[in-house]
Parts: sequence; C-alpha cells; structure tokens
Amino acid sequence: MKSTGYFLLIPALSAIAPLLALPVISAAFGIDGWASIAIGLSLGMTAGSVAELGWSVIGPQAVAGGDATARARLYSDSRATKLLSVAVLAPVAGVSAALLTEAYRVEAVVLAVAGAMTALGTSWFFVGLNRPLAVLAVDTVPRVVGVLLAALVIALGGPLIVYPIALLLAAIANSIAAPILLGYRWWPSSESLRAVPSNIRAQATILLGRLVSTGTTSLTVTITAISAPHAVPVFAAYERVMRMTAAFLTGIPSRLQSWLGRATPATRDVRIREVIAANLVLGVLAGTCFAALSPIAIDVLFAGMLTPEPALGIASGVVLALICTSRGVGLALVAIGSAHGLTVAAIGSCIVGVPLLFLLSPFLGPLGAMVAEIAAETVGLTALLGVLLKNRRAGRPRRAPAAGDLLRIAIVADGDPRDLRTNSGVARGLLDAFERRDDLEVTVVVDSTPSKGPGWAFAIAAAFHPSRDVWRRRYTKGALGTRLRSRQRDRRLSRSPQVDLVVHVRNTYRPSTVRYVAFIDGTTDLAAREWPPWSLGERADKRRIGRERRMFEHADVVWTAGAHVAANVVERYGVPPERVFAIGGGTNPTSSGGRSRCDPARRDRTVLFVGRDFERKGGPELLEAFAGVRRRHPDTELLVVGPETADPILPGVTWIGRVDDRSALAEIYESAGVFCLPARYEPYGLVVQEAQANGLVCIVSDVGALPELVGHGAGGVIVPPASPEHLEVAIDRVLGDPALRERLRAALSNLLADRDWDAVADRAMRSLRRTHAERTG
Repeated sequence: MKSTGYFLLIPALSAIAPLLALPVISAAFGIDGWASIAIGLSLGMTAGSVAELGWSVIGPQAVAGGDATARARLYSDSRATKLLSVAVLAPVAGVSAALLTEAYRVEAVVLAVAGAMTALGTSWFFVGLNRPLAVLAVDTVPRVVGVLLAALVIALGGPLIVYPIALLLAAIANSIAAPILLGYRWWPSSESLRAVPSNIRAQATILLGRLVSTGTTSLTVTITAISAPHAVPVFAAYERVMRMTAAFLTGIPSRLQSWLGRATPATRDVRIREVIAANLVLGVLAGTCFAALSPIAIDVLFAGMLTPEPALGIASGVVLALICTSRGVGLALVAIGSAHGLTVAAIGSCIVGVPLLFLLSPFLGPLGAMVAEIAAETVGLTALLGVLLKNRRAGRPRRAPAAGDLLRIAIVADGDPRDLRTNSGVARGLLDAFERRDDLEVTVVVDSTPSKGPGWAFAIAAAFHPSRDVWRRRYTKGALGTRLRSRQRDRRLSRSPQVDLVVHVRNTYRPSTVRYVAFIDGTTDLAAREWPPWSLGERADKRRIGRERRMFEHADVVWTAGAHVAANVVERYGVPPERVFAIGGGTNPTSSGGRSRCDPARRDRTVLFVGRDFERKGGPELLEAFAGVRRRHPDTELLVVGPETADPILPGVTWIGRVDDRSALAEIYESAGVFCLPARYEPYGLVVQEAQANGLVCIVSDVGALPELVGHGAGGVIVPPASPEHLEVAIDRVLGDPALRERLRAALSNLLADRDWDAVADRAMRSLRRTHAERTG
C-alpha cells in the first residue's frame, strides 16, 4: 500500500506543476503564448514518445522478472537505442515547431526539443524495480521544481523562454541522475552500441505502434493547428487538461506493471483480469468526474480567457475513460507476450482518427476534434480486446493447472516430432519419454516446417545459386525461416487444445505467447567460433544471435544437451545460470531382431564411422589415419555410413551411404567393434551414445561434449581434433590391445546408466519444478 501511495504521488505532483504554470502563462502572454506552448508541447511529446522506442511498455515487466545481469543489459541496451533516436528526432521536432508557430517561435522550438529529451528518462526502469521514491528523485521532483521556478519568474515579469528551458534542464538532470542512482554507466556498453540495429528491429512492432499512435494522441493539437487554427486554443486547453489528468492516473497502472510482471504462471491469469477490471472502473470514475468538473477547471486554469464548453468537457471525459481502459488491456497483452497488439490498435486508431480530425475540426471546431479522438480510442480499445481474446483462444490456459493436474505440453520441432529422422531423433525420444510419464500430458505435437509456398520459392532461388547449401542455411537459420516456423507453430497451437508449456526442440523460434522452454544442442555464437563453415557471415550471425538471445530471455528455462553449451548460453547470451540446465540426450533403440552373425574376431577389426557431415565430423582425418593403420593391419576394415559420395580407390573402406532403416543401422553397429568420431566440431554427439549402447569402443576428439560422453577417457579414447597422427595411434592401440577393449566396454554400463530418454525427461521436469519453486519463493 505504501508503494502504491508513492506511485499515485508521482503523477499527482507532475500534474500540479503545470496547473500552476498554465494560469501564469495564459495571464502573461495571452492566447498567442498559450497556442505556441501547446504546439511545442504537442511536438515534443510526439518526439519523446517515438524516441522512447516502447521501452516503457515492455521494460517494467522485463525488469521485474529479470535478475541483476539481465537488468544491467536491459538498461544499457535501452540507453544505446534511445540516444540514437533522440539525436535524430529532437532536431526534427524543433524544426517542425519553428514552421508551425508565428508568435513565440523560439520558445516552441526549445519546448519541442525538451519534450524529445524526456525519452532519455529511466522512470520505467524504477517502476519495474518497484522503487517509486527513485522516480520522485530523478524525474518528478526536478520537473516540478523547474516548472514552479519558471512560473514564479514569469509571474514576476520574466520571459516565456524560462518555461521551456526549465523543462529542458529537468530532462537533462533525469538522464544524468538515474544511472548514478542505479550504479550504471551513463554511456552504454560497446556490446549494446553494436546491438542497436538488432534491438531497434526487435522493438520495431512497438515502435511502429508508437509512431502511428501519435496521430491520435500527442499530435492532435498539431493536426488541428493545420486544419483549423481557430480551434487550437480551446481544443488544446481541454486536450491538455485531459491528458494531464490521464498522466495523473498513470500511478495505478504503473504500480500494476511490476505487480503483473512478478506474477507466476499460476497467478498471471487472475492478475490480468484484476488489472483490466481496475482500469475499467478507474476510467469510468475519472471520465465522469472530468466531465462534471472541467468547466470550472478551464475557467480557473486559463484565467477566464476561454469560455468553458460543457459538451467538450463530456467528450473529453469519454476519451479519458477509454484511455484508462485501454491501458489495462495493454498491460495484459504485454504480460502474455502479445505487445504487437498495441501496434494493431494504434494503426486502427490512426486510420480512423487522423482523417476525422481533418474532416470534423474545420466544421465543428474543438468538439469535432474531440469526437475524432473518441472514435479513434474506441477503435483502438476494440482492437486491443480482439488481440487479447484471440491469444487467449490460441493456447494460453484460462486457468493455471491446480495441484495434481497434468502439465499439458506441446512438442514443437522443424519436422515431424514422431519421425526418428527429425533432429537426429531428439524430438521423438523426448516425446516418447514424456508420453510414458504420469505427471504430464503431451497434448499436441507440432511440425513447424513452413508451408509449401516458401519452400517452393526457396527451391527456385537455390537452383540459381552457386551454393545450394548456403541458401539452405540462410533460409532455415535466417530471419525468414524463424518467422515462418514461428507462424506455423502459432497456427497449429491456435487450432489445438490448450497447453501449459511449449517445448521447442532445436532451432530458433520467436518467443511464444504460451510459456515455453528451448531445448538446444548448440548456439550460433559457439558454431561461428568453433566451426566457421556454418557461419552465415558476421552481420547475419549477429542478427541470429540476437534472435536466439530473445528466445532464451523469454523462456521459462533453457535446456541444453551438453554442459559446454549451457556455459555458452550463460556467458555469451546473459541468461541467468539458474535458468539453464544441461539435461543430456537419450539413445533411440536400434535392434536388428537378433545378434549379428559376424565373426567376433572380424568385428573387433572393423572400425565404424556414422555421420552425414563428413568433413565436420572428421571423416578426412579418419581416412588418412586408417590408411596408416591398414598398412600395419591389412585385415582391418572401415565402414562409412552417411556421406552420399564415395572414394572407391581406398582399400578396406566400404561406403554404405545413407541408412534410414533402424534395423539395418543396428546390423551395421553389430558388425563393428570400434567407433570413431574424430569431429572438428560436434555440439553433442548422440551417435556416440548410440554406438556405446551397441557395445562399441569409442574413439572421439576433444571437442564439445564428446569427452563427457566417454567419461573423460574412462569409457573411451580421446584424441586432439584435426590430428590424423594421434588418431592413427589411438586406433592402433585399441585394435592391438584386447584387454583395453574389454576394460572400456565394461565401463559403458555405468556411462549409459542415466542416458536414456526417461532419465533426460526426469532431469527436464526437475528443472521446471526447481525454477517454479524459486520464482514462487
């Protein structure tokens, strides 16, 4: 209750200061002075709203739900983007003010620039931290003191310019004091500066909404000045007082932002309903009071120079009620990850409101302009409610699962999750393990492969490209592929039974409106540094890393197969370590229906390689090492599974090609005694576990999770990557030492004890329970 009182005090003080300044300005400088100030305020508010880039919309809830590292990164990113936007928009606002005013032009220009500078403020960050006193210290008090001093100077005969200068100094003071109070640097980090383009693109939807919404909010006075200059003084008076009242009422939704941002999945739905109801009631009460009291307020604030119009007061009250209600629905959309709905609403409002402003204000004067605002706000609220209802039907649970309820899960993969060929069988293994559990229910499986249209377009483009593989990677790993996969996921979920959690298997997706986890085996950052052939180019990699970071930041947890990938997600993507879990991988069963009839002695002289990406998995080095081994052991054989191409001149090497049939693959495993994967880069290595499950002694390179899979040498042999010489020695040693082979095989049972998919599912569910317990305290 105490913090709620402070949140109400902040806008109250902000509203009182202009109330004291307006009568002084009106009495000293008349209608012309007020009209110029109104236009400067309109342009400054517009520039500030756009330059703020929507951080005040999504930021508070992100701050409330983040840890110290995530908050610091969020602050730095916001500061970097807003410095650029203010540098661009402040001059535009100033020039526009100079063109639209005749009297007191300099004052209007300075006021417009001061309004743009408010975008550098950090009140939204303190709102997320639930620190209203900090907002008072760095924002409200400097602005109130500045306005009061300016009003005093003007009352004593001073020039009008002191008012915009006071607001400009207050904006500068805010931008300097906030980082000091937070303990952050004023200048953003180099990483945030490099990420400015990607962060602006990430905010593009909300930015577009802000830009469009100015047509029916802060720019209404400017548009009226163009279409009906005679209506500006009266309309601007009612509009300004109504907007100040709306600003005063932001204390309640500001308090609710951090409250809603800290909601657990179990309480979020209830809090959303309460937030919408509270803002609806607030809007009705505020609109009624404004309609009744506005004639008195206008007469007092503008020193009797304007004649109150009761009809205009009623219309302004209706607009105020609609604004308050829309705020509540907007908070709900941000909470469920559908902030794009704000843009949809803003576009609808602008399409209706701006033409009506130009049409009605010349004929109906101030009342016509306010009627245009009513129409615009009504369309915007309708659009917000439409997006909210659509997303509720698209899979968000209408209630949180109660104790004892099954957790309803959707499995999403870029292929059929039930097909063992999808993601190396990872999706199928996890799906089967989840379906065997009694504490959850797999409600839907989603193949997010885009529809045929984009696939055909890709095929046509690839046909004319010199490197089809490059085109394939750009399509599947780029922004287009991410967008199409995410759209396919959302469409399937919207037509499916409700789910509580979405499990994304491999690849990158846009954040889902439903709670979700990401299960990955590697990252773009890791691949770009350890296996450059997978890079799409520095710029494309940075953009993809940005998409991965957004996916990880919004996930309940991130599951990785190997520990080294988990460390990369924490260190390079800034995800808190308590939300990242290395859960390993399971082994999909292979069976030929009976043991191979291959002679055991021959089996121990047969080396097996399985992998389609021959070069990355160390195939060339294996061929070179095997040639040396073959010279000393002519009866040694090498079986190569996966690559489509073959080199028939190498003696003792059998090229089998691609094998999709699991029984056939099992027979191949049972015909070999040694498995080699001397990879140059391998995110995890499920194929090693598969070989171990079939009793093969494994020789692997020292990359990724491979040493972990062979017990760091206790259950296999480890060699340096890209080293045919070391690999040759290792193969020689294993083939020539039966006791070593038996010792390594004996260790396999311990290594494989917790590497089936049921064990992986157990670790996954434990991570969810642990994270939920930490969040709920």
